[in-house]
Amino acid sequence: MSTPPALNTALRACARGLHPAEAAIDLLISHALFLCRNDFRDRFVRHGVSITNGTTALATIDWSAAVTALDTGDLPSSGG
Repeated sequence: MSTPPALNTALRACARGLHPAEAAIDLLISHALFLCRNDFRDRFVRHGVSITNGTTALATIDWSAAVTALDTGDLPSSGG
């Protein structure tokens, strides 16, 4: 199972230059679990396009909402 390449590219484009965000996105992509889950992607991934060129696809994670969902048991996962 893998994340759609377009999503990986959009997430990396949005995080580019923000080292903590780049690291987090790379971990999510390499872990290959949450980004493959519809319940995660549909609720916590936001899509858009670059305001500088109007064509580059961007995507970001709503980290606050994802962490809250994990903490409250609203996003099933293991402790790992």
